[in-house]
Amino acid sequence: MTIQQDIPCGEFTEICRNPSNAPITLQLTIDHKCGGDTVLGLYEIGTNKPEGNPTFHSGLNVVQVPANQYLVASCNGHDSDHCVASYDVT
Repeated sequence: MTIQQDIPCGEFTEICRNPSNAPITLQLTIDHKCGGDTVLGLYEIGTNKPEGNPTFHSGLNVVQVPANQYLVASCNGHDSDHCVASYDVT
């Protein structure tokens, strides 16, 4: 089942939360309606501490969300528009 999430331009938005004890893998695409780049980041649930460095997103990505972490995304572009993230958990 494909899940869709709006991402307001210029804001970090939570895409997927993994509260389990095992990693999950996402097939992730982002429709860049507002243009610009998309940045992905992982954060630890509970502490909201960033894990590693944010990465730039391009096209279809296979993204692993480790146990007890959540994935966020930000689109840079025009403030009046938004991007749409679509993903399937595999």
